[in-house]
Amino acid sequence: MENHYGEFYSLVDLLVPGSLGRIDEFRREFVNTETITREQMDDLKLKIKPLLMRRTKKEILDQLPDKQETKVSIAFEEKQKEIYRDIALSYNQRVKETMVSQGPASVQLQMLTALLRLRQACSDPASLPNVKYNKVPPKLETLLDSLQEIVESGESALVFTQFLQTLEHTAEILKKANIPVFVLHGGIPTKQRQTLLADFNNTKGGAVLVMTLKTGGVGLNLTKASYVFHLEPWWNPSVENQATDRAHRLGQSKAVQVFRYIMHESLEEKIELLKDRKDVKFQSLFSSTEKDVDVGAAGSALSKEDFDILLGLK
Repeated sequence: MENHYGEFYSLVDLLVPGSLGRIDEFRREFVNTETITREQMDDLKLKIKPLLMRRTKKEILDQLPDKQETKVSIAFEEKQKEIYRDIALSYNQRVKETMVSQGPASVQLQMLTALLRLRQACSDPASLPNVKYNKVPPKLETLLDSLQEIVESGESALVFTQFLQTLEHTAEILKKANIPVFVLHGGIPTKQRQTLLADFNNTKGGAVLVMTLKTGGVGLNLTKASYVFHLEPWWNPSVENQATDRAHRLGQSKAVQVFRYIMHESLEEKIELLKDRKDVKFQSLFSSTEKDVDVGAAGSALSKEDFDILLGLK
């Protein structure tokens, strides 16, 4: 479950059709609402109790080392901050004009494009179309400092990014610093991936594997690494957690250190708040609930108000 309880309904209804009632009634109570009462949540838990058995890693893998997660707040560099502000103001003006001339339904693509560009600006402004930025951005500078210490101590790390240009720039910076680096993304053929991963796992001493989140996030056993870096926050916490679990899994003998880079005073901080809200939904369903659940709007469409909040205009 990544976004809302409607996804959970689909999974349960596929296995035991009709066990959670009609979809329209379920949506009205648990999806298209701002608040779910404790009584509603208790009733849902009662329905799924005979159908659900949940086991966490801690319960099954009691010998698994600890995992420590740290959010690292990073300040904008001046030129980067100027680029970020210009994108926010420019797209906000475009969205306003389009809403007046064509209506709210026509601005979805513009708003999503704006969020994409702002997220790129947070990580690496050089990856933006028609933008010249010759500096090493703060995130990659911070990452390089950390990885140099980690590799010098003989440890290895995984680095996840959501942008191919940022991945390539990161690999280039690490190579210049003489850090053993391996790169994995969706364009690499399966056979070549297997060789690449074997080379990473068999490297003597420390090494770094840089991956796109969706390519390296599932199905890999990378317990050679005991450090994990997420260069950008993703909208769903479960996707990041799956990626982290490439290192924090059976076979890991060391404590795993996870670092999440967040640009200060940017939409990345707002994404973290959104992720926390989604995590509350998950925990409320699978753990004891003592109060009503504020689930927020569950629709997939992005409203202008949501857009203003993410841009920091409200």
